[in-house]
Amino acid sequence: MTYDLIKDGFVVLDYDENISEYLQEIDKEQFEDLYLKDSNWRCKIHKMKDGKLFDLLLKYEKMAFEIYENILNIDLIQHYNSEESLSSIIYYDNNSGFHGEHTDYGFFNIVLNNNSDDCMYYESNNEWKLFKTKNKMIIMNGEEIEKISNGKMKAVNHKVIKPYGFERHIVTKICYPKNKKDELLKKINWL
Repeated sequence: MTYDLIKDGFVVLDYDENISEYLQEIDKEQFEDLYLKDSNWRCKIHKMKDGKLFDLLLKYEKMAFEIYENILNIDLIQHYNSEESLSSIIYYDNNSGFHGEHTDYGFFNIVLNNNSDDCMYYESNNEWKLFKTKNKMIIMNGEEIEKISNGKMKAVNHKVIKPYGFERHIVTKICYPKNKKDELLKKINWL
């Protein structure tokens, strides 16, 4: 797992919970269109600050922080559940959906995929490859890990292209450092 995060920038893991049950409790009226400047993104977002799915993300965030602490040999736990982090549900309706090519801004992103068809891609050696993530969790490097590792741990360029005919949810947490992130740059000594 550690090797994958350094070499590939991500790891795909199993998780125990049935997020479909939790998702049934979410009111679809709470979702907002996700349109970013200069993009053609077709999906909706619901930002979370509490609830069962939020608590589930906290559980996996703590696990991911421990993994990154071991890789980088520094203490990151003070950044756990920072105000700057974003917990959300991304929703794609039955129509075709698109979430444009991007990297995530934080240390890392945790993505819990439901049981819908795989439609999330990552870029590797200038080629787009499909994540095999049905009912799986992805932990992927973000831009801040790339910065503090002096580029040794690359942020993952990824996108979603969802075909017509099924709904899709992903539950995601972009974990962002609290203040004093510049101090982290001084503490990394193995790179």
